[in-house]
Amino acid sequence: MTYLIFGIVAAFLYCIASLTGLTYNTINILVYYLLIPLSWTFMGDSILRFRIPWLTIAYALLWIGIFVLTYGHFQTWCDWAFMKSVDFLLWFKHIGWNYYVASVYICVWLPLIIYAVLSGILIWMNPNACNWKPWVIGIATIIIVGWMIEFSVMKFGVKLEPTYKQTDNTYTLSSKESRQIEKDTNGMNEDDIAKYAVKYTVRKLDFSFGESENIDKNMGNCKDYAALCVAVDNHAYNANGLKARASHSVGTIKLFGAEMGKTVSRWLGSQSLAELFRDHDFVTITTSSKTYHLDPSVKEFTGYDLKTIEK
Repeated sequence: MTYLIFGIVAAFLYCIASLTGLTYNTINILVYYLLIPLSWTFMGDSILRFRIPWLTIAYALLWIGIFVLTYGHFQTWCDWAFMKSVDFLLWFKHIGWNYYVASVYICVWLPLIIYAVLSGILIWMNPNACNWKPWVIGIATIIIVGWMIEFSVMKFGVKLEPTYKQTDNTYTLSSKESRQIEKDTNGMNEDDIAKYAVKYTVRKLDFSFGESENIDKNMGNCKDYAALCVAVDNHAYNANGLKARASHSVGTIKLFGAEMGKTVSRWLGSQSLAELFRDHDFVTITTSSKTYHLDPSVKEFTGYDLKTIEK
């Protein structure tokens, strides 16, 4: 459900950006730092029953000051604020939340909880003001149906399709890393090692949307994730005397048979998203009985173990 919510919210914000002519970053800042908090101050003024809405006035004045100080470079300021927000959300990886999970918890569930608390206080103060039961039933139904849709899409609709093998981007494990991998994977079978390699890669790296990074600095894009995962897989296979092999594949992510980049970019009018999904790097595992593809960077972002078995 978490990833479906993220996709819906992101699509909604992209649509607003497209309709208004503003950038996605600017819309994010205006929605999450201006409009939503301003609605909270309005509700707070109603709860406190101020004759003059002091909270709303104070917050509005704060933003007027921001507009004045950033006049002529407001877009640049929004880009800076957005990237700082991304860094903040990425920090939650330290407690086990990937970027998508942190985004939904902090940017969706937390605001909804605040709305629920403020609305509950207002209803308590005015019990006959509204009938809340249909709202609760409706929200519960949306959550259940949404989770079912998300699970179905990730389980049956998203596939990895390789185009060619990547041979010029490899990672050499340090002796310390090699010893740890040998210890962790001792006695594992081929499939368990593949799962371990994905988890190891996600734990070690933080995702970057830029060019290929230095893995030693614990940063990387999908190419780096695949390279590290392949190195871990093959070292563990060799250490356990297994004939399975991992290789670095480049291809596309498909959503119900359509290239995800082209589909999403067409829906949202964002060519940058098409570039993000084009020439995507992942891992191909070949055993004596089957060949399948795994994607550590998708695991990083969604928490799902995306696995496509070749027929």
